[in-house]
Amino acid sequence: MEELTLEKFEEASEIVKEVTLETKLIYSEYFSAQTGNKVYFKPENMQYTGAYKVRGAYYKISTLTEEEKAKINEQKETNKDLLEAMKEALKDEVKDVVLSTRLVDSPVCLVSGDGISFEMEKVIDAMPTNDKIKADRILEVNPNHDLFKALSKVYSEDPSEIKEYAKLLYNQALLMEGFKLPNNVEFSNMMCKLMIKSAK
Repeated sequence: MEELTLEKFEEASEIVKEVTLETKLIYSEYFSAQTGNKVYFKPENMQYTGAYKVRGAYYKISTLTEEEKAKINEQKETNKDLLEAMKEALKDEVKDVVLSTRLVDSPVCLVSGDGISFEMEKVIDAMPTNDKIKADRILEVNPNHDLFKALSKVYSEDPSEIKEYAKLLYNQALLMEGFKLPNNVEFSNMMCKLMIKSAK
């Protein structure tokens, strides 16, 4: 992994200015009253994309070589059916399943779509109110990870089996993002089932 330096940070800061707006802190009377503290929000939903996530993604894409971009497009096309199958398996949980350009070591990650962030969702969820809001979830999969290669093999041999693997990866991404699992027992059973199957 490339070392983060002050020069790299300043370079990235200048590049993302091309696609971002400067947002100011806004005082929230409602949340301040609810928490007994002064609460301010930084409205990143005012960005062109509706979320702050554009920064890392835009900088990463801006540093890709033409060869790397061509490889990503080829991977997207090659794995289009697999990604669609995973999206269908998780249709009640995620908005989309896409190949990641940011992941290096991890097989998957969960990112929020346009609108509120996961952090904001957790803040609102902890509030004593019935107005619960859920951020859109997008599952990013690392196409260069050995696990993705295993998924491709499973899908090519028996597409019907991809549903359990997709759910397992989604639950893993939830844990990594600090969310509670919807069903701990189901997750444990899936883990055991697939581990036993892989040992046969």
